[in-house]
Amino acid sequence: MGLHVGVFAAERVALVIGNSQYQALNRLPNPKNDANAIASKLTALGFKLMNARGGLGSRAVLNVKEDNFLTLIEQFSQQAKSADIAMLYYAGHGMQFGAESYLLPVDVGSNNIKLIERHAIGLESVLKALDGKAKLTVAVFDACREIPELEQAIGEATRGSGLTKADYRGLTRVKSKGRSRIVAFSGAAGQLVADGTGRNSPYTTELLKHLGKSGLTVNEVFDTVSYEFGLKHQGQHPEVLSSGVKQRTYYFVKEYQKPKVNPDTHYELAVEQQAVVSKPPPVVKAPVPEIPRYPFTINTTPAHARVRVLNIKPKYRAGMLLAAGTYKIEVTAAGYAKVVGNAEFTAKSRAFSVDLKRLEQAKKVYQAPKVAYEAPKKAKSRLIAGRYRDLGDGTVKDTQTGLQWMRCELGKTWQNNDCIFCCSICPTLIYSNLIRSN
Repeated sequence: MGLHVGVFAAERVALVIGNSQYQALNRLPNPKNDANAIASKLTALGFKLMNARGGLGSRAVLNVKEDNFLTLIEQFSQQAKSADIAMLYYAGHGMQFGAESYLLPVDVGSNNIKLIERHAIGLESVLKALDGKAKLTVAVFDACREIPELEQAIGEATRGSGLTKADYRGLTRVKSKGRSRIVAFSGAAGQLVADGTGRNSPYTTELLKHLGKSGLTVNEVFDTVSYEFGLKHQGQHPEVLSSGVKQRTYYFVKEYQKPKVNPDTHYELAVEQQAVVSKPPPVVKAPVPEIPRYPFTINTTPAHARVRVLNIKPKYRAGMLLAAGTYKIEVTAAGYAKVVGNAEFTAKSRAFSVDLKRLEQAKKVYQAPKVAYEAPKKAKSRLIAGRYRDLGDGTVKDTQTGLQWMRCELGKTWQNNDCIFCCSICPTLIYSNLIRSN
């Protein structure tokens, strides 16, 4: 099966930016390589790439400063008008300031968070500038690398502000709802992403593998990248946000179809073929349409919580492809209250967040009450003849002299209401006679 991309040549435009040579922040080796590789791939797929002067060519734009960044976006929004697909790709530093996300030009400072925010490029403003210009807008952000130089400035900014360092890391979720728009992030909201040790970042490496696959819609390309990335890497979860995109319409590469033969010009050839072939052509069954599947992700707090999808057999894995529907979710973690609920999974709602609550106190282990040993109670003593006390244990005591007698003689035991002889021993006072005499 061949590839056919020439028909898209004048209807696809792209702006590819790679920021590596930061002046005050740590330099990143991969964004330059990533941007050049993406530019080469898009050119092969029929895209015209906008250059630093606003014209169309085949090269990426590298190391963009603040004064040129917004100009590029404005020029690209004009180039995107009436295009079938307009694609923006950005690799470099990015971060959030509270509830907003920003892309960092290479000349941004590092000493003061408020100054950095003032000179950074708002991600939402970039999307709004491109919204509605092309039939389909695609924005890809492979950003949010770690920035050690900003640790001190972030620490100072959080003091007394009610914010934490987490409010400055990664990119936050997009708030605006564009029309016919796909936004792809290399990491989940608020998550740092890896620059990687190879020639390209881990996310862009996976994207380059799938951009040229035929028969996949643009949505399916990014969904597949997110899923395949999750199988190979732990801790980083790419996200795809799609809004108002017409199904089975937009492709990077369509399957090649042979042109139809004009029956008038090829009449003689058709008659000759009918004379040679005697068997009727085989019946070709129409392919069964595949059910669309989308990446399914549950983001948890704490991050190490265990996630189970109770009404499917496959084990849960972040980014796993599932059809739209209702899924019963169970989230557990030691020291936290378990959460069980339903997730309404659709083409638009693909990522869910579950925050577990800490248990106030551990459940008490039941301990059986201790039972103190209680010695058997002695029988109550009684006074005999006003002088002798029956102690209740087979002996009697003279209260005047203190002498004590046994019920039977030594060598005898009490059986059947009588003292029975058991051995020979000197006689002594007999307690039984004493009782009879009284």
